[in-house]
Amino acid sequence: MKILIDTNIVLDVFLKRQVFFEESLDCVQAIFQANAGYITSTQTKDIFYFLRKHGISAQDAKIILQDFTREVFVLDVTSFDVRMALLSDMDDYEDALIAYCSLRCGMTHVLTRNTKDFANSPIPAITPTKFLETIANG
Repeated sequence: MKILIDTNIVLDVFLKRQVFFEESLDCVQAIFQANAGYITSTQTKDIFYFLRKHGISAQDAKIILQDFTREVFVLDVTSFDVRMALLSDMDDYEDALIAYCSLRCGMTHVLTRNTKDFANSPIPAITPTKFLETIANG
């Protein structure tokens, strides 16, 4: 199992977004326990931006990302990923970039709440609910 954790899941946890926090946290903890979590290098800038936008200081945002990146593998995004994302049928460029980087790096799934954005993805997207059901059923 190699799971790319979408930015929305990471932000659910870091910003404690109440509707999604518990389920996203359960997923992230399970992924950490299995040593199976990945993000792309481009996601770090997005996560940092949103942490700052929500009032977290630059220093605290850096510490949060430093701690997080000790628990997940950070995948480099290549020019090949950029070209594939730009040529893809996916409407959201950032999601396409994540999808093609995930494909190149052998991810099994992208964990996201926005599965519709990954409808044309070369990697299957899985919701937190479905992910937790899957690991509960072995």
